[in-house]
Formats: sequence, structure tokens, C-alpha cells
Amino acid sequence: MKKNILMLPGAERAARLLARGLRAPVFKVRFTTFPDGEPRVVLPSQVKKSFLLVAPSQSNFETVWQLLMAIRAAKDNGLVAEVFFPILPLARADKALPGEPKTGFLFADCLTAASPAAVYAVSPHSAAVWRAFKTKKIVFEPLLSLAARVAKNWRPDTILAPDRGAAPRARKIADKLRSGLAVAEKIRDSRGRVRLLKFKGRIGRRVLIVDDLVSTGATLFTAAVAAKKAGAREIRALVVHVTPARELGPRLAVSSVQKLFVSDTGQIKKSSKIHVLPILEEIGRTLRRLNRE
Repeated sequence: MKKNILMLPGAERAARLLARGLRAPVFKVRFTTFPDGEPRVVLPSQVKKSFLLVAPSQSNFETVWQLLMAIRAAKDNGLVAEVFFPILPLARADKALPGEPKTGFLFADCLTAASPAAVYAVSPHSAAVWRAFKTKKIVFEPLLSLAARVAKNWRPDTILAPDRGAAPRARKIADKLRSGLAVAEKIRDSRGRVRLLKFKGRIGRRVLIVDDLVSTGATLFTAAVAAKKAGAREIRALVVHVTPARELGPRLAVSSVQKLFVSDTGQIKKSSKIHVLPILEEIGRTLRRLNRE
């Protein structure tokens, strides 16, 4: 069954890239308010049976609420809604300080209650939050194939995980590329600043730092500085998602990272150091094949 694609505000670029691969029409979900300011959602009349709802890569509480309303609108109108997350919202909120909620799990509970037919996501940052979604779910993990694309023209001596959390992904890439593996051991000070302790593994001349997500770049760029001090001469980085904080651009400009390879899941600002490796259109083609099965 051919799906229509519905896009939430902020998801226009991702939705159109997926639509190319899916060969599906794209429609907007309309959000308005009642006279007293209460939010209202209206699904397009062209959608008759099922649709894929594409969420924005930069989510906030308003977009999360819009997503839940759109899923509920589908259910109340006899439609089948599936959800695609280029970047899973609140996936980093799997831990909390005293007095704070673990917001990632709250979101998982809310989405489960809304009961979409299926949820798709690209490289969820937290495996624990992803497991908390109690619905049919499919994950796309493109980091291995992205690393192979990077290595076609530049073979790294060392795959570097900037922290322990990135180590499993880095190990898989090192095995695939037959490169060495190093893992950065880090701690943060009382202000949240990253302090590197040491490396496990040898740092070669060509280093590829890999992770699933970069925001401020603090962890990644600290690892790059330490790798350079340890003897690296060429340092590049590969991440699936960019959720850019204000600090990222200035930090990247002066960092030891010569090239930053990213996928097209996030909102990416132009930089001479950033190189985009497209994946969303290919994911759309994969979804089209799944629809035929």
C-alpha cells in the first residue's frame, strides 16, 4: 500500500527527502488555534487510509505535542499513522539530576499511549529510551555504511570513540575498516566541562572520531585535541546527527578536526569543514521496499 507523507512544522526538508525515495506525495498537517488559544490539528483531506508522519529533527515541547495530536487525529478518524523520527526527541534525557524528570521516558510513555502503528528512528541516542517505546518499531543504523563511504578516499589508522558510550559503535567500525581502536576516558568537572583522562588503545597518524550525535562539540573536540597531542596528524570526525548548539560552529572552526562528516538528518549550517553524507532518500527507498513486502 502506497503511503502518503505528512510533515509536521520544521520537518519539510526531511519529509521531501524521504518522499523521493518512497515516491509518495507530501502533505502538511495544519495546526491552528481556537479563539481562546487552545491548539487544534486538522489532517489533510487527501489522506484516506494510512500515512507516514515525519517529525522535525529539532524538537521541543510544542512539536512533541503537535506530534501526539496528529497521531490521535488519525486514530479518531479511522486512519493508520506511522511515525518517522530523523532524530529521536529527548533521547538524551535518559538521566536526571535530583528533582528533575527523565523526560525521554515520559515521551516514550506518551507516544506509546497515542498508539501509532509503527515508529521508525535513525540511530536513537539512548537504547534505554528506545526500548521504552512499547509499539512496533524499526531502527536505522547508518554509521557503519557512512564510515565505509568516508574510508573510500581516506583510510584511518585509528577509530577513536570520544567516550565510553561511543565505544561499541567505534569497535564495529574499526573491525569493518580493519583499523586500530582507541577509546577516550573522560570525566566532567562541576561546570560540566569535559576533562580527558587517557586513551585506551594506540593513536595513529590518521584518526577518525566517531559518535552518533554532536551538539556543542565539547566531547568531540576535546578528544581531537588529546589525539593531536598523542601524535595524530590528520583528524576527521563522523557523526550521524547534528543538533547544533550555538557553540558548535565557533568550536569547529578553531578545532583540530579538519573535516566533520554528518548525515542529512539534522539542520546543518554551512561550514567549510562540514561534509554532508545523504541517507534520508535511501531510507525512503528502504521503506518503499518494506511496504511492498
